[in-house]
Amino acid sequence: MRYEIYIPAIFLSILMMMQPFAGISFWSDATNKPTILTTTEKRTMQILDMNVDFTQLKEETMWPNGTKKIHISIWTKSIPGVPFVRVNGTKIIQPKEYRTTQSNSLIPLAFATTINPIPPPNVPTPPIDWWKWWDSVIFLLAGVHGKYYVKYEQPDNYFSYYPEEWWTPWAFYVTKIHVHIPKNDTEAMIKGIISLSHYMESTFKYAAAALSISSGLIGFLGVVAAEGSLLSEWAPPVAAALAILAGICAILSQVWANEGYSEAEYVKDVVQTSNEDGFCWLTPCQGRDYTWAWDPFWTKPLTILQRCSERAWYISFGSERDSLTYLTSEWTVNWKILCGSTSACIR
Repeated sequence: MRYEIYIPAIFLSILMMMQPFAGISFWSDATNKPTILTTTEKRTMQILDMNVDFTQLKEETMWPNGTKKIHISIWTKSIPGVPFVRVNGTKIIQPKEYRTTQSNSLIPLAFATTINPIPPPNVPTPPIDWWKWWDSVIFLLAGVHGKYYVKYEQPDNYFSYYPEEWWTPWAFYVTKIHVHIPKNDTEAMIKGIISLSHYMESTFKYAAAALSISSGLIGFLGVVAAEGSLLSEWAPPVAAALAILAGICAILSQVWANEGYSEAEYVKDVVQTSNEDGFCWLTPCQGRDYTWAWDPFWTKPLTILQRCSERAWYISFGSERDSLTYLTSEWTVNWKILCGSTSACIR
């Protein structure tokens, strides 16, 4: 009988001892709970001389320690011949990244500048304690090296790759795409002479990883479009590429704003090196392409082809090389061709 009294008493004592820890856990969970803010808005952007309406969904997740997660989705169904285009961007911003001053991988095929499949071999190297290998590319370490000041870790264009050619555009592809941004382009972006959209358009020519278009033909068509000799039947894929480009730039501008920068300030403080040129990195992750073909009775003898493309990749700039923005895109475009009866999915 005595033991029957002791057992409940011991059990209740253990519960009382655990009560303070349960309270700590509860308050810890409550204070660490993130705040989520979701907004939707309409945006209008110019695509091939058309004002196109886009819808944007933005979700900001903010933790008490200052960490932010920004997710932005931009899409449209308003481009003729392009049933759907969507671009998504996600970035986690750590507190240290906030501005404190006041002021199956698919390789891209259509860069305007030449992409070397690998960096040139047997290039001169700086003194051994000035550099390291990163993605099979010689990177100068940040800091003062003799008479040189290196603002952030960067591909070595002092001794190894196009030495001291601050105005020369170039790029390497290893597992990442290393893009050199010439000094004249960074200065033009800071002064507002060109925008990020203009720079990406002129550099990437609506191409593969950057614009989620994997076909070399589409890249060629982008160049044709830029030269003003675009054929009307090829307008939809180029319009899709430009819509993706516009979405990417809108996402990046908003991510930078969440770090406390305008576009010009971001280029000056983050992208530019000590020599006022800059660097960008792209990492293609995955993607797929497939085509649907069918001939509904109202289009005979024309068959409708619907091309679908999905891509994912990371992008980063300058001193934020390791602070990645994850981008995904998807688009569909329609063609009508003279063809026999068919209904199939071609991958």
